[in-house]
Amino acid sequence: MPKVTQQPLDAGKYASDTCGVLPADLLASLKYTDAGKYQAAGDTPLTAAGPSCAWKISGEGIGLQVILGTGNREHGTGGLAGTYAAYRDGKFVRFLEHAPDIEGYPAVYADIQDERPMGTCTLVVGIADDLSFSVQAQGYQGQDDSCAVANQVAAGVVKTLKGA
Repeated sequence: MPKVTQQPLDAGKYASDTCGVLPADLLASLKYTDAGKYQAAGDTPLTAAGPSCAWKISGEGIGLQVILGTGNREHGTGGLAGTYAAYRDGKFVRFLEHAPDIEGYPAVYADIQDERPMGTCTLVVGIADDLSFSVQAQGYQGQDDSCAVANQVAAGVVKTLKGA
């Protein structure tokens, strides 16, 4: 399992404004013009990992979601260690593959199943030993397109967190 060797990043500032973690110019370059939809962390399986923000391109079936893994950290399952443990235990993660580092931070492609050939790519980036965030890009033409968008968005998140 890859370790975070860079300066750990804190996403806490964006827990109540997860939509603010992506720069407006990056969203615009990806043709997202509508505001993102914030979802607070909660007790349901979909919100337990942490707060999130989702963007959609109206009428095109294309979307992005960023989830800050602060909830996972609070439950003791944070960081890439938690993703690897979920994979090992067959909980929520049944597909896991090493991904290129994002701005020097380790990353994996991980999901319930590998949906990249169907145009959905989920990327998990470790930003501290006990904290990660995930990006899901869906509705793109194929694996290369969706993962290229996920990698680009993840790099934007890291740059924002470095400046926070």
